[in-house]
Amino acid sequence: MGTSIYEWDAFICHASEDKEDFVRPLANRLNEHVRVWYDEFSLKIGDSLRQSIDHGISSSRFGIVILSPRFFEKGWTQEELDGLMTMQTHGRTTILPVWLDVGYKEVEKYSPILAGKVAARAADGLDAVVSQLLRVLLPETENMDELLFHRMEEGERLSAPPALTDLDDWVSDCMNRWHVLRSEHSLPDDAERFDKGTWSAAYAIAGERTVPNLSQMMRSLRETEGNETGWPVWWVPPREDFAPYPHEGRIECWLGEPQGIFTDGAHSDFWRADPQGKLFLIRGYQEDGPREATNQVPPGKFLDLVLPVWQVGECVLHAARMASNLSGNSWRVVFRFDWSGLRGRTIQAWATRRILFEDRIAKQDHVTSNLLVTADQFNSSLTDIVQSIVAPLYEVFDFFDPPRTMIREELTQLVERGADEINI
Repeated sequence: MGTSIYEWDAFICHASEDKEDFVRPLANRLNEHVRVWYDEFSLKIGDSLRQSIDHGISSSRFGIVILSPRFFEKGWTQEELDGLMTMQTHGRTTILPVWLDVGYKEVEKYSPILAGKVAARAADGLDAVVSQLLRVLLPETENMDELLFHRMEEGERLSAPPALTDLDDWVSDCMNRWHVLRSEHSLPDDAERFDKGTWSAAYAIAGERTVPNLSQMMRSLRETEGNETGWPVWWVPPREDFAPYPHEGRIECWLGEPQGIFTDGAHSDFWRADPQGKLFLIRGYQEDGPREATNQVPPGKFLDLVLPVWQVGECVLHAARMASNLSGNSWRVVFRFDWSGLRGRTIQAWATRRILFEDRIAKQDHVTSNLLVTADQFNSSLTDIVQSIVAPLYEVFDFFDPPRTMIREELTQLVERGADEINI
C-alpha cells in the first residue's frame, strides 16, 4: 500500500445500540484486512474519549457511517458525523454510508447529502457489506474472493465461490432496484408485506456459456420453470398486466405492483434475470401469511422446519436446468441465499407432520449462505448441496443440526412432484 499519512484506513461511526448485532461483527471482519478505528479496538484505559475520537477521525482515510434509527436519535453520533463531513470537505476523508434498518426516505429526512451517496445496505447481509467496503478500502486487491473466504475450514462445507464479489454486486444491484420500485409505488400495505422478513436467492453461472439476447433469455426462463412447490421460483406469469418486462438489458418481474393480484409477501415476488447468467429472487415468508392460514400464530414468530429445504431445493433445480441450457453438461453455479427477520423466531413443524421436541429460538436477524456447485456435484447428490446451503440458517436456531435423513426425505418428495430425474 506504500507510505500513508493516515494511521487508520477507516473510522467507524455508529450508535452503541447497533454494536452487538451488526457493528462489532462488521468491525471484526474489516479488521482482518485493514486498519480500523473502532472504539473497542482503539480506546485504552486512561484515554480521553473526545480527543481519541477526534484523532481517529482526522487520521482515517475513510469514515464508515452506520445510519440507523438509533444513530439518528443521538447527538454524539451527529458530532462525529459533522467531523467526518468537515474532513471530507477538505478532501481528507471520504464517507462510506451503510444503511441499517432504514430506507431512502429516512436517510433523506436526516441528511439529503448522505441520501445522495451510494450506500451499502445491511439488509443485503454482512458478507455483502464487507465485500462492498473492502472494494473501496482495498481497490488494488485483484482476488477479493480469496481474501474474504480464506478463513473457511476445508471440508466443513462445499467449496467457497470463486466469483462471489460479482454475485454480491448483482444482489446489491437487484436489492436497490427492488427498493426503488417499492418507493415509487408507495403501496399502502407494502411495509406489512415484508417488515417481518424476507428470503432471497441468487445464482450466477460461471465459466464459458452461451450469452442469449433478451428474447432468447425469456425463452430459457420459460423452459427452465419448474413447479415442485406449487409456487414456482422465477415464475413467468402469462398475464400481460404483471408479466416480465425488459429493463436496462435485464428481465425483471414484480408481482407486488399495484395492478397485481398478490397482497401477501410470500406471493409478491420480485425477480430479475441477466443474460450473462445471473438470476435473483426475493419474497416474503409463507409463515408470515394470514393468521387463519398459520394457526393464528402472528407474523414473524416462527420459521417452518422443512420449507427452507423445499425452497432451496427448488432454486437449485432451477439453476441446474438453466445452467444446462446455457452451458451444456459441464457447468458451475455460484449460489447465494439470504434470510432476514429471523431474530425471535422459533422453528416449528407447521408445513410438515414431523415433530420437534425443543423450542429453538434465533437470536440473530440475518443469515447469508454461499456455495459453488458443479454439474458433477449436482448429479451426485442434491441432498449434500441443499444441506450445505441451509446449514448456516438452521445453526442460528440454538445450533440446530437437522438430520440428513430428514433433508433427503423432503427432497425426495420435492423431486417426485417435478419432472427431473436426479440423484437425491
